[in-house]
Amino acid sequence: SAFPASLAALERLHGVEPSKSALAQCQRELGHIFPVEEYLHRAVQRFLKYPLLFKDMNKKLSPIVGYDIVREALDQLLITAVKINSVKRVQELQAVELVGWEGEELTNMGDLLLEDSFKIAGAKEPRYLFLFKKCLLVTKRKEHSDTTSSFVYKTSFSMDNITLKEKVESKSDF
Repeated sequence: SAFPASLAALERLHGVEPSKSALAQCQRELGHIFPVEEYLHRAVQRFLKYPLLFKDMNKKLSPIVGYDIVREALDQLLITAVKINSVKRVQELQAVELVGWEGEELTNMGDLLLEDSFKIAGAKEPRYLFLFKKCLLVTKRKEHSDTTSSFVYKTSFSMDNITLKEKVESKSDF
C-alpha cells in the first residue's frame, strides 16, 4: 500500500524547514483548515464507506442486468477494505501498542495474517501472536488501565525458518 509511504514522506517534509514552510503556506493560501495528512486519512475513510454503498446496490439490483458487475466490484472493494484495515492495524500496533520491538518496520513484514492469543504451560498470562507473512511475533499483553493496554515484545521467528506440516488424523490411525 502506498498510504504508509505517503504519510512517511509527508512526515519527512514537515521535518525539513523549507518544505515545512511551503506546506504551511499552501495550506493557508488554499484555505484548508486541516494539514495534508488529514486529507489522506479522509480519503481512506471515504473509501471504506464504498462497500456499504455497493452492498445496498447489490441488494436492489439482484435479479436484473448489471448485477454481476456490481457483485464483482463489491467483492474487490471488500478485499481492498480488509487490506486497508490490516495496514491501519499494523501501523497502530507499531506506533502505539508494541513495546520493546527493535526490528524493522512491521509494514515491511508483509500482511498481518493472524492475531490471536494462546496459553503457555507454566506461564500465568497468555501470549499474543502476530503472524505476518515474513515473521511471527510473540508478545505479552500489559494492561495500563481499564481502557488502554500494550503488547510487550518477547520473541520473534522468521517465517523462512518455520515449516508447517499438516497431519490429518483419521479413525483408521492407531
